[in-house]
Amino acid sequence: MQSCLYFICPTDRLEVIINDAHDSLNYFVSSLGNSLSFDADRVEEVHALIETHKIEAITFVLSDTNEIVADALGPQHFTDTVGLSEFYDTLLNYKNCTDALWHTHDLYTSVISSHLAYKKEELIAQLPDELISRLKV
Repeated sequence: MQSCLYFICPTDRLEVIINDAHDSLNYFVSSLGNSLSFDADRVEEVHALIETHKIEAITFVLSDTNEIVADALGPQHFTDTVGLSEFYDTLLNYKNCTDALWHTHDLYTSVISSHLAYKKEELIAQLPDELISRLKV
């Protein structure tokens, strides 16, 4: 059976949905809005998790109604939450770039897509090549 690692936001409550939809051994790493920073210690933890559970696939996912992203792009009620202020700035930067380049009506989805693509690349850049070559990210 395939082992998969999902990076999710706890506000989305996606664990049950993912477990019901995928016949695999699923593991989860959660952070608000997928705002997790891949510093050396975190990358070491992820690497150990991949090796220990023989992870074959990694997926970054947020719901299209994620409360943290919606707050970052709107009223910003959670800016006092530790770590979210910088994350909100990042999302607003994605929003401004997306709006300037594409003038899309669906900024929310574009911001989420840009953010998750960045997180994927950030993790790939930190993991050893031999590990990346056997993973589907």
